[in-house]
Amino acid sequence: MASALQRRPSTRIFANKNYIVKLKSEFNFKTVEARRWISKTIEQERIYNIYHPAKKWFVILSDEGGIIANMMPILEPLHITCETANSDVLIDYLSSINEHYFSIAKQYDKRLDLGLSNFAIDNTGKIFYLDDDLYQWDDFTAFGASVSHLLLKLNQFDEDT
Repeated sequence: MASALQRRPSTRIFANKNYIVKLKSEFNFKTVEARRWISKTIEQERIYNIYHPAKKWFVILSDEGGIIANMMPILEPLHITCETANSDVLIDYLSSINEHYFSIAKQYDKRLDLGLSNFAIDNTGKIFYLDDDLYQWDDFTAFGASVSHLLLKLNQFDEDT
């Protein structure tokens, strides 16, 4: 499953059949700073309410300092789901993604990365954001490009939809 996940080059991913762990090697703080960073991130993620509730942040201690990491259950990435889901299900998922996107934009003046690999579905069908980052608001520039890309990519839509 880890091979189906997209990632930054500086992020190391480890997974088994139940959990995924992401090591954020671009961050290497002193232990105290790492814990502060994690506390702030946990609080922000709680407020945003777009991340899986079982996602946990932690610090791995090394000789160089504290490496920030997180762990969460394995979810089905949306770009994989799109390969087999029918168009009605896809429309529901895209609607949920847009709700998340516009809620974050309106409330926090930030944007999500709308790439399908940044979203995943739990076993109840609920969508969660996987990217650990939110991005500066860009007046819908990325949104337009993302929607165009999605429409071209999703060959699930037929003439009856």
